Amino acid sequence: MISTTTTISTLNPSGPLPGNVALLFHGLGSSKDEWLEPGGYTHGGLVTRGLSELGIPWIAADQYGHGGFAARQSDFDPEDISDELWPDFLGESARVYVRMLRELGVAVESPQNPENPTPGARKQQPRIHLISYSGGIQVACEVIRQAPGLEVASICAAVPPPDKDADDEYSLHNNREVFTRRPSLLIFADQDEHISAEEARWFAGQVACPATKVIELPGGHSLPESWAQEFLKWFRQHL
Repeated sequence: MISTTTTISTLNPSGPLPGNVALLFHGLGSSKDEWLEPGGYTHGGLVTRGLSELGIPWIAADQYGHGGFAARQSDFDPEDISDELWPDFLGESARVYVRMLRELGVAVESPQNPENPTPGARKQQPRIHLISYSGGIQVACEVIRQAPGLEVASICAAVPPPDKDADDEYSLHNNREVFTRRPSLLIFADQDEHISAEEARWFAGQVACPATKVIELPGGHSLPESWAQEFLKWFRQHL
C-alpha cells in the first residue's frame, strides 16, 4: 500500500496496469481513512478488504478541505460546504484523482480528441469502478466530467444525496446519464436522518433502467455493515 498525506493506493506505479481499478470517494466531513476502518461510520474497511481479496487495486484520496487536503478559504466547512465554495470543492477534489490516473498512464482525455492524448498513456487501459459514500458521489461525477476518456465500468453510490431542491448542474437527477449508461448500484436507508426515504426512492425512480439496481436497507445515514457485503456481491457480477 502506498500512502501520502492526502492519498492511499494499492496500485504499483511501476508495474503494468491491471484490468480493473476502483476509485473510492468518502463523504463530507470524512477522509480517506474511512476506507481503512472495518467498522466506524461507513464500514469502509470491509469494502477495501473485499476489493483486495478480489485482487482489485484501489485508490482513495482526501477531498478538498478534508483530512490532509487543506482548503485555501478560511471559512470552508467540510461538513457544511457553502454553495459558493461547492464548485471549488468538487473541482479540486476530482483533480486529485485525475492527476493520479494520468501519472499512472491511464487515458483521461476523450478518445474523440486524438490531438490531445494523455501524456504517457499506456496501450492497455483498465476498467474504472467508482465507489462512493454519501456526497462523495458528486466528486465521482466530477471525475467523469474532467476525464471523459475513462472507461467507467460501474458505479456504486451508498446513501447518495439527490439534492432535489438544489436542482442545479450538480444535482444527481440532472446527471442521470452517469447512472443509466453503465451498471449502477444505489444503496439507501429507510431511516436516514439526512436523506428522506421518500426522496431517495424518488431519485431511484429517476434513474431506473435495466442497468440500475437499488437496495434499501434498514438504518440511518450510517449504513449497517451489510451494505459492504451487498456491494461486493453485486461488484463480482460486473468485473
